[in-house]
Formats: sequence, C-alpha cells, structure tokens
Amino acid sequence: RGIDGRFLKCVDKEQQKKLFSDFHDQAYGGNFSSIVTTHKILRVGYYWPTLFRDASKW
Repeated sequence: RGIDGRFLKCVDKEQQKKLFSDFHDQAYGGNFSSIVTTHKILRVGYYWPTLFRDASKW
C-alpha cells in the first residue's frame, strides 16, 4: 500500500521500462529528475521494490 492507503500495482521489468519511457521520455514526461519521475509513477499507483534505484539509473 502507498502512504495514502491505496493499493499499488507491482509491475514486471517490461512494464517498468514502459512506465519510465512514458513518464520520463515522452511528451507528458519530459523531465530530468529521477525524483519527479518516481513520484509521477507512484502517484498513478505503480510500485516495485527497486523503483527509486531504477529511476536514478534511467
């Protein structure tokens, strides 16, 4: 669960890549901060154990 009590969807590696592409690289992403990208992904209800580490490597 997220800090707001909502259940978060855990995703596999392929879905993770798509989320990073969607929320970081595409027109509605377009930022250079792993923190911003991570918060966008969490805000829409996705999570995986290495999310923060993966975002910093992206």
